[in-house]
Amino acid sequence: HMVGRALAGVLHAQRMAAAAAALCDSPERILEMGCASWQFTAALAETYPDACITALDLSPRQLEQTQRRGNEQGASWSLLQAAAEQTGLQSAQYDLVCSYAVFHELPRAAAEQVMAEKFRLCKVGGVLLMADVKPYSSLSAHEVWSADFWNQVVGGDPYWREYAMTDFIAMAKSSGFVDVVWQGLGQSHSPYVLTGRKPAPH
Repeated sequence: HMVGRALAGVLHAQRMAAAAAALCDSPERILEMGCASWQFTAALAETYPDACITALDLSPRQLEQTQRRGNEQGASWSLLQAAAEQTGLQSAQYDLVCSYAVFHELPRAAAEQVMAEKFRLCKVGGVLLMADVKPYSSLSAHEVWSADFWNQVVGGDPYWREYAMTDFIAMAKSSGFVDVVWQGLGQSHSPYVLTGRKPAPH
């Protein structure tokens, strides 16, 4: 509640910037993994108004909130309760497979599974988009100490340190993506965004 009042505009602008960073102009079908309670789903819908959006989350309560907000906006998102590591969805059917602020909540083994699932679900030529918090490689020594203490120790994010030290370019390439880029957006370099593309099979 407090964060929403103080930073709602800033956070929405960051989500919009992340949505627009995808390497595709007009995706027809979008899959969002770990949609939580609608905020990035709404940014995707605003950025790509003609797209058919499917959003999934492991939590039914989060999906209920997403459905309520979608109803308020007259949206027609398709919502699915599923684990991002193994969605059960048909392969190669999405132009854009994305997530926002999900990977820092995952242990590395789960993150690797989710990345592989993103690759499986992308169409040939489809696009990966992963937006999240800054990695330690982008921070000064003092910023690393502060982020590590407040998030890993105080904030209750048990996988924060593991996330912040992971080479996501290597992980995405290992899953099969090409043209992979991992960069911060805007003057604040936040959020950090990973993009890539699924190539045609050899």
